[in-house]
Amino acid sequence: MISDFKLITSSGKQIVPNISADASLPLLPSVSSELYHEYIGNTTAGIGWNYNGREVRLFEEGVRIFGLPDPQMKYVVVVYPHDHPKYSAPTNALVLNGNGGLHKLLTTPKLISENAALRERHMNCKPPANYVFKFCVAAGRQYY
Repeated sequence: MISDFKLITSSGKQIVPNISADASLPLLPSVSSELYHEYIGNTTAGIGWNYNGREVRLFEEGVRIFGLPDPQMKYVVVVYPHDHPKYSAPTNALVLNGNGGLHKLLTTPKLISENAALRERHMNCKPPANYVFKFCVAAGRQYY
C-alpha cells in the first residue's frame, strides 16, 4: 500500500497534499505562500511516496512531474509534460504500480460522437512549447 505521498519542489522540499476523499478541501492545505510558489512556479517538480517500506521518487531536473495516488492507495496516476523525451503527448499520462513500475500507459480515447470526431485532430497533436505562456497572457495572468 502507498503511504507518505508527497509533492517535491525544485529544491527538494516536500509538500503533503490533501488526498482525502473530501474534494471540497484544497489540494495544498496549510502550505506557506513561499513554498506554494516554489512548487507551482518552477519548471522542476516531482512526486514521491513509500511502498512496502521502500521509497519511490519521480524527479528529473528541468521536468514538472505531477501525480496523485488512487483512492485505494495501490496506484499513482502520473502526468509528464507534453514534450517529455520518454512520455510525450498524447501518451504523457500513465498509471504506476505502488512500487513505481508501469501499470498502464493512458492513451487518447477513440472519439465516437459526430461532434467529438470533428475535434479529433486536437486530441492527438503536440501543443507548441509556448502554448501555456500564450494562454496565461491571453487570460491576463502572468506566470514565471
